[in-house]
Amino acid sequence: MQSEPFRSFTQINPFFYLIDGFRYGAIGIADSDPGFGLGLSSGVNAVLGWIGWDWLRRGYRLKA
Repeated sequence: MQSEPFRSFTQINPFFYLIDGFRYGAIGIADSDPGFGLGLSSGVNAVLGWIGWDWLRRGYRLKA
């Protein structure tokens, strides 16, 4: 059990949900809802993928 400032920080950290999902898949125990973690991880992955795709499409910081 963590004290309150650290528990709140843990709940907004996306790596917490990745590790918690891996633990749920391995041993079947989770600290948070696995569906929420999957949705959050998928959403972050989609946003970062779109940013990467957009940068490649525009040629962001590519030297000729």
